Amino acid sequence: MSSTILSPATLSSTPRSATTLSLRVKIFLLVLVPLLVLATLMLLLMSSRHANEYRGLLVRATAQSASVFGMGVQESMDSSGKPLTSSDVQDSVQMRLMELVALGATPLHFATVYTQDGTLLAAYDNTFKDSSVETSVLRQKFVNLMGQGGKTISAYAQQVSSFEPTKAQVTPVPLTQRLGQQQTTLTGYPLPGGVGVVVLGLSEQYIRERVVASLAPTAFLTLLVVLLTAVGAALFANALIRRIQALSARVTAISMGELDQPILADAQDELGELAESVERMRFSLETIMARL
Repeated sequence: MSSTILSPATLSSTPRSATTLSLRVKIFLLVLVPLLVLATLMLLLMSSRHANEYRGLLVRATAQSASVFGMGVQESMDSSGKPLTSSDVQDSVQMRLMELVALGATPLHFATVYTQDGTLLAAYDNTFKDSSVETSVLRQKFVNLMGQGGKTISAYAQQVSSFEPTKAQVTPVPLTQRLGQQQTTLTGYPLPGGVGVVVLGLSEQYIRERVVASLAPTAFLTLLVVLLTAVGAALFANALIRRIQALSARVTAISMGELDQPILADAQDELGELAESVERMRFSLETIMARL
């Protein structure tokens, strides 16, 4: 088996593999990749925290709206002298639900009123356009729109019907689930006297949009920091590579027999120490060659 001995000239001209990353690229990636991962994790954590905080504020505001709404329902029952299940009171509740959703004080997906046993009495979704339709028609339309999600809302209404506020828990525990075509957070409040429950659906899409809007300045500053860091890493890598290339060129020249040019250390660091070592080698070779 024959072996090939490479001369210095051949070694200096041997190309690197195309798949080999240059040191410049390695330094750049070493700085940039961890920074990108850290920035992404930070934004995700901030987004989750802001979403939870904002959702909590909306849940409290919505539960308060439900409580006020319940007082209005109680007034309707007192003035008419009829129970919640009567058609007149249901029509009045239906009008109040439409006003509540249309008011836009909170980003409601829908508003509903249930009995204690989870029977739907009145409902209005923000996609409904005709407010002159009878209560029974809108109720059935809501049932068809929610599909299997209607059972989830009914079960939540039964859970909320037994809720009693305390100092530690002033509103019922919300429930976030996909209902119909939207991701929705359910919150509610019992009607006065425990005759029924108001269940309101908060739009999760609205919450996400608000969180994204609030994080936009932070995301921009984070991106700016990443870009500035990338520029700094590129400048640092270029400066380091230039020093390595200069030293490599001098070592190549020494290997070709050029021993008359001294090598000067340009900094007090590892590359400077390497340059001093190469200079000692050059001086030793030059001294040996002079004695021959």
